[in-house]
Amino acid sequence: NTEMLSCLLKKVSARLAVLIASWMSSGFVHGIMNTDNMSLVGLTLDLNVFGWISNWNETYTPNFIDTEGRYAFGRQPEIALWNLQRLADALSGSRYTADSEYDASSWMDNGEEWLPTSVASSIVENFLPTYRKTFYDMMKNRLGLGQIQGSDLESIVDKFLQVAKFADYHILSRRILELQDIEYVSDDSSFQAWSEKTISDSGLDVHHQRKFEEVADSIRRVTINHTSRTSSLQRKSVPNIMFRSAVIDKVLSQLTHVDDNNKCDSSKRKEYLEDIIQVLSHPYDVIPVGAGGIVEDLSTVISSLPYKSENFLSSCGAQ
Repeated sequence: NTEMLSCLLKKVSARLAVLIASWMSSGFVHGIMNTDNMSLVGLTLDLNVFGWISNWNETYTPNFIDTEGRYAFGRQPEIALWNLQRLADALSGSRYTADSEYDASSWMDNGEEWLPTSVASSIVENFLPTYRKTFYDMMKNRLGLGQIQGSDLESIVDKFLQVAKFADYHILSRRILELQDIEYVSDDSSFQAWSEKTISDSGLDVHHQRKFEEVADSIRRVTINHTSRTSSLQRKSVPNIMFRSAVIDKVLSQLTHVDDNNKCDSSKRKEYLEDIIQVLSHPYDVIPVGAGGIVEDLSTVISSLPYKSENFLSSCGAQ
């Protein structure tokens, strides 16, 4: 009935908004957001050509056949909304203009009670506001601002993202986590040393160092009396390990490696893969449980990842 359809569309819209916000805040790129690759319950499905940004690059796509950038990182909220609108069409018995199937003009004439288009439209209109609020909430958690009240916090997030266009987004985020250390917060000389190391490690463009220092100082001043309340949320929002495209490439090379006699040691492959899974199961740990030497071998510790390491492209059917 219409109440059930309305409830369904509302829940799908809300869960999709949260999913896309989590993709964007973590720098994840799905790569092929066709409607059949979307989940009604807000899960990430069909991981084929996915990847992660390095710097905050809204035009990045890991899919080399997506030459027009339809599914680029920065377009994911827009595409999710388009997909949601197609679901709203289906639930309201509305024909999509590009539908060329044999029953394009008749599938809705089966006597079912459809969701009124006005109701469907009003539900869909809530998607972007929900996405925006959730995205900023997640970003505030990422920067240690999650439990702090203030009208200018979103502007701090925006300024951080502007800086992250010219540095490694993940390293920059992880270094911001260190601002929860009271030494960096309260001591100017320690803060300056932290700032210089962060700029170096993240590969920040020299022309934008001043902007970063201004953003970091803003975060420092806002969080100075709230470090104990914000650090827990922040540590759950910024992984220490990222399974980036360059790392995936290295893993694949290791797993497909053969010796001079064109042979491989299957037991070593299995052990190697199990180690990787163990490390990736604890991405927020400074030293992952059971990591052994695998972390250094894979270069997955975020501080050792090279700047702009996402340039590993793939496509449907790629091995």
